[in-house]
Amino acid sequence: MKHKALLLIAVAGLQLFAQSASSFTVTGKQGEEAVVIRNVTYELAAKTVLRQTEQTRQVLGDKGMEASTLIEAWPLGVDRKEKPKYSIKVEGVDARSLDNELLIVTRGLEDTQWWSLYRLADGRPLFNTFVRPVRIPDTALYAGYDVPADGDPRLKNPKLIGVIHFAGAEGTPRRIEIHANDAKRARTLRSLADVTPSMEFNTNKKVLVLTIRDAQPDARIEIPLNAPAVIRCCDIVAR
Repeated sequence: MKHKALLLIAVAGLQLFAQSASSFTVTGKQGEEAVVIRNVTYELAAKTVLRQTEQTRQVLGDKGMEASTLIEAWPLGVDRKEKPKYSIKVEGVDARSLDNELLIVTRGLEDTQWWSLYRLADGRPLFNTFVRPVRIPDTALYAGYDVPADGDPRLKNPKLIGVIHFAGAEGTPRRIEIHANDAKRARTLRSLADVTPSMEFNTNKKVLVLTIRDAQPDARIEIPLNAPAVIRCCDIVAR
């Protein structure tokens, strides 16, 4: 009981310090003002103290914003004047822990949403995903869907649509490539400015289901957990 009370006091102290370290400023001349917001927050996850320093800059009247987040991690009980166990600086916002196992950062700040995932234990990058990460039931794995942009070396194969990533706090990350039967169809399904991907886990079939809407026709791809390294066009069904 005493330990719990001390922990609550420590967390309250972190919150109070975080509030005092935040700031809001306006820079630039009239008509060209930019709002700069800096927020420092703390989180306790799996006996790790996370300090997230988020800074955004937005020119009034302009679409979108600049944003960066510095994540620093210390074992619980270590003085935060000490060097952190690891630190991550990334363009994005809303950094937080995921099930006390991973870290997730929101990267897409304008039209296209995407996220980056890291291991909580050591800050190791795991994967980027253009759908919200999906927890695989009865496992310690998360799945995501990454789409190569123009110029990505993976597009040496023009039939590549995207990559399904499986990763967790332990073990080796795994990837499955999704290919279309022709390059034109693949290009359509990769165009995130025009299509909308989403992913879920079908508990009855025990498969991941990737749906790409607005692709004329839509695509629905089922990915078994024991799928081979490449899933080809026969797994893409027009709805």
